[in-house]
Amino acid sequence: FAALTSSISLLEPATAFLVERFGVARRKRAALGVAGLSWLLGLLSVLSLNLWSEVRILDRDIMTFIEFIANDLMLPLGGLLIALFTGWALNRTILREQLSDMPEGLFTAWRWLMRVVAPALVLIVLVRAVV
Repeated sequence: FAALTSSISLLEPATAFLVERFGVARRKRAALGVAGLSWLLGLLSVLSLNLWSEVRILDRDIMTFIEFIANDLMLPLGGLLIALFTGWALNRTILREQLSDMPEGLFTAWRWLMRVVAPALVLIVLVRAVV
């Protein structure tokens, strides 16, 4: 039951995207489409352990390739984009309002870390994962 309710919450952003962006008329159809695509992608990982164990993508089996995409590329890329967004795109007033308990000097240091240090370090992690 817990897995089912969690999977529903994981499907919601993609379902909402299909309904709002592409105007899918019926929400149920969008949700079933997203669930079906997720199931097919999950089936790839299952088949990579038996029937398709010899299939290689970039010299990796399917399961290792999926792990590479998720862990080595998407996680660092997400961290990089979050650091860049909070450091450069988000208005200073909004940041200050959200971090109102933080002393001004610490806030300035934190903002510099988010603008310069964090993106540089995450970029190093991302490059090392690819190379």
